[in-house]
Amino acid sequence: MSVVMMRMNNLILIEAVLLFITVDLLLVCATAARGKVKCAEQERQALLDFKAAMVDDYGMLSSWKGRDCCHWNGVRCNNLTAHVISLDLHGEDMFGNDYTEVERFLTGEIPSSLVELQHLRYLNLSFNGFEDYHIPEFFGNLTSLRYLDLSSCRFGGRIPTQFGSLPHLTYLNLYGNELEGSIPYQLGNLSKLEYLNLYLNDFQGTIPSQLGNLSSLHELYLDGSGGSLKMNDDGNGGGGQWLSTLTSLTNLGLSSILNLNNSYNWIQAISNISTLTELSLLDCALSDHFISSQTLSLSMFKFPNSLSILNLFDNTFTSSLLFQWLSNVTSNLVELQLVSSLLWSSTPATSNHFDNTMQSLERLDISYYQITARDFKSFANICTLSSLRVFGSDLTEDLDSILHNLSAGCVTHSLQRLSLGYNQITGSIPDDLSIFPSLKELSLIHNQLRGKIPDNIRLPSQLKALSISTNSLEGGIPKSFGNICNLASLDLSYNTLTGELPVAIQHLSGCARYSLQHLYLQNNQFNGTLPDISIFPSLADLYLSQNKLNGKVPEGIQFPSQLETLIMNSNSLEGVITDSLFHNMSKLKVLSLSGNSFVLKINPDWIPPFQLQVIMLQHCMLGPYFPKWLKTQKTLTRLDISNAGISDITPNWFWDLSTRLNTMNISYNNLTGIIPDFPLRLTEYPSIYLAANQFEGSIPAFLRRAVSLDLSNNKFSDVTSFVCANDTAERLGQLDISNNYLSGQIPDCWENFKSLAYIDVSNNSFSGQIPTSMGSVLELRVLILRNNSLTGELPFSMKHCKNLVMLDAGENKFSGIIPSWIGSSLQQLQILSLRKNHFFGSIPLSLCFLNGIHVLDLSVNHLWGPIPKCFINFSAMTTQERCRTYI
Repeated sequence: MSVVMMRMNNLILIEAVLLFITVDLLLVCATAARGKVKCAEQERQALLDFKAAMVDDYGMLSSWKGRDCCHWNGVRCNNLTAHVISLDLHGEDMFGNDYTEVERFLTGEIPSSLVELQHLRYLNLSFNGFEDYHIPEFFGNLTSLRYLDLSSCRFGGRIPTQFGSLPHLTYLNLYGNELEGSIPYQLGNLSKLEYLNLYLNDFQGTIPSQLGNLSSLHELYLDGSGGSLKMNDDGNGGGGQWLSTLTSLTNLGLSSILNLNNSYNWIQAISNISTLTELSLLDCALSDHFISSQTLSLSMFKFPNSLSILNLFDNTFTSSLLFQWLSNVTSNLVELQLVSSLLWSSTPATSNHFDNTMQSLERLDISYYQITARDFKSFANICTLSSLRVFGSDLTEDLDSILHNLSAGCVTHSLQRLSLGYNQITGSIPDDLSIFPSLKELSLIHNQLRGKIPDNIRLPSQLKALSISTNSLEGGIPKSFGNICNLASLDLSYNTLTGELPVAIQHLSGCARYSLQHLYLQNNQFNGTLPDISIFPSLADLYLSQNKLNGKVPEGIQFPSQLETLIMNSNSLEGVITDSLFHNMSKLKVLSLSGNSFVLKINPDWIPPFQLQVIMLQHCMLGPYFPKWLKTQKTLTRLDISNAGISDITPNWFWDLSTRLNTMNISYNNLTGIIPDFPLRLTEYPSIYLAANQFEGSIPAFLRRAVSLDLSNNKFSDVTSFVCANDTAERLGQLDISNNYLSGQIPDCWENFKSLAYIDVSNNSFSGQIPTSMGSVLELRVLILRNNSLTGELPFSMKHCKNLVMLDAGENKFSGIIPSWIGSSLQQLQILSLRKNHFFGSIPLSLCFLNGIHVLDLSVNHLWGPIPKCFINFSAMTTQERCRTYI
């Protein structure tokens, strides 16, 4: 065949192939355009199997229905093939402030059907609750994975060795689980891995040197804090040489590695990583011995020039030696963290050369070390320093001396953040803080500052956040505070500031009114009524609780539309609040008005503009009808409408709403009805207070999931279904069912209450003997059986309740002799009352072992014989000390 013919045949073949590809792509695109590309049925079924296996209390998978899984929340598919390539089902566990908490997560066992997702490239299951399970080994068969995040899932067991068979994996995060055993050497096969985080687990053994094969690794975090992890030891200066082969490494974190203090090869290896920018050596027991060994063995040692961040948290260096060493081995540090790393020394904390060698340093944290005012001179000439944090360091000098020493050099122009909280700094607030003209954040919280804030105080013009809470400041808020045009956060809480609140607000009404977002004035002595807060258009958080505010809330008062947190509890405010007050507050998340005398007159059909997370309306008048508007609040985590004058039947929808609460208090109302025995599963482990109402019938089993449960002073008549449900009451620690209409024998099913520390069944009509299973409640500290009709002897099984601090079995019909095991086995008892029963015989001498007894009442029984002489040794009865906390 001629060359020409061959070329023509080749051209024809190429054109045919191109035509085929073009037609195929056109068909795929046309099908996609008509919306008919849906996820593969096999993959869809795998996801549905996953959904069926999960306990989804927060509705994270509620959109998982219908034929096309590519449109389900958290699922992403390839645009052409419709194969599932991404599954992002991360949970949330975040605290907003003292009141708010955002939480959502899945629990359950991950089914093996997920192995059908063979095209999966991205899998994120972080912040979910898999505490009863191990990481599935079949994850190692998802060979298309690039990204795997299983952090904060509470997985137990070991890292599957199959993870070493994920050839394309670039990101692996196992942070914050309960993994144990050794780190598998197979992880060294992940040649494309760029990120590996094994922090906060319980690993043991030796770090495998095969990790040195991860030449693409950028970030590596290893932690032995829960176990006994150590660097590999070659017997000649320690191990860790494999670190030098990680030539792309930028971030290295080593936490609680056992043998670093007595070796030096590992740090020599680190010095050869020219790309390293951040190094954390947390809680590795490094000491002066480590520095001395470096001086002898590595006389020319220096950290890489690229290193800019060094964290030596929680080690034990002598300050002067450490700073001298750092001055010699680092030159380009931008951030240095030495929290809890320094031992006290009589010499100055920093060397004389420290400020000369740290000429790139921008952020310095030397918290929790006994520093003195003179040490601040060492920082005064670090001209690049923008952030200095000295928390909890037992500073006892006056604030003027500290600031005077710090302002002696060029740092006055560079410093932007200064944190001196949790010390014992004395003196008063100086009248000129503008000596630090670039200062944006100043924290002086938890000190011993006294006196008034000067009326003519000069503040830095760029100041954004000022925190002086928890001191002993007096007087009012100076007018000059209102002239700081960048001020976004002002915290003056927990002082003894006085004056009319309207005046204080007026003093903040300069240009600061436009920038202020967070205002904390709680726990002071401000009085007067509530002023117009709407003058602060950007205000998001307002804390006015526990002051002396009084009087009626002015009619027509408005709050800023940006407000998210409104806390005014524990004052003496009064007046009528209508729903019109909240008409523009769509962003409100926290509402706390408890401890005032407000009357809430809300339209029964009102639909609030907000979705609250926290409602605290204790002592506010909401009744007489149950507030219907609560039904609209789908994000509630805390609810307190106790003592609110509600006399109504509790609607069924309320119990459904309560499943996501972590605190519910509706006590001291006049609520009636039967709590329905819904198949509800409380999402949280909440504290539930239903005391002092008129609830009746059986106590439903779903309440077992509470942490604390107060059902006292109601009309409940049956507790059997609650006590004898099949599941284990994992977290219930306090149970109060006193003062109800309970009768018959106490159910004998207490073995499933593993955490119960407090039981009060007093003032009911229980009869018969104490069930033997009550002796299996090993965490029990308080047991109150008073004023029932219980008979027989105290069961021998109760000798196993060795943590009992209080046992009150008075006013029953118990008989027999007082058991000797009370004294020999229950030696933690502080209160023992067996009064008004039918016990007979002599007082057992074993009660002499109750050395910590405060109250012993054996009166109104049929006892005879002498009182044991050892009772004179019950010295705790003569002291004024209160009994220890029971639970």
